Amino acid sequence: MGQNVDGNNLWCLLGNGRPGYVAARYVQNLGAVPSCG
Repeated sequence: MGQNVDGNNLWCLLGNGRPGYVAARYVQNLGAVPSCG
């Protein structure tokens, strides 16, 4: 778990060779995905 962003402290690892993470607060789930955190 990472820093709290608007009440959400989950972060998702970026894929496709892009290093880093994005706050789950800014991710819209469009289907089944592996768990963030």
